[in-house]
Amino acid sequence: MHSPRRHDHRKQDGRARTYLAECFWPGVTETQLVTAAEHARGTHHATWLELIAIPADEIVLCLYRAAAPVAVADAARHAGFPAERIVESIRIRPDRSPR
Repeated sequence: MHSPRRHDHRKQDGRARTYLAECFWPGVTETQLVTAAEHARGTHHATWLELIAIPADEIVLCLYRAAAPVAVADAARHAGFPAERIVESIRIRPDRSPR
């Protein structure tokens, strides 16, 4: 396992790891999300990529790139995201290959 202190967010085979942090966040406001997103940009061990809020379900999904899930947990905690689960994910965008 890679150390979360490493700045290389890639697997040993050279492919990037992407993680999804799932947060149950009842009553979260857009202002709180913006503030948390600003804090998420400040970490060097995990790169925050995207945030999706689902107000009807009180869920926030945060997408990160990192060397290990522990780096994502640290970044989420620092940003104020109450991450309950962090899972490795595959990100496929219409304009790019899988990440």
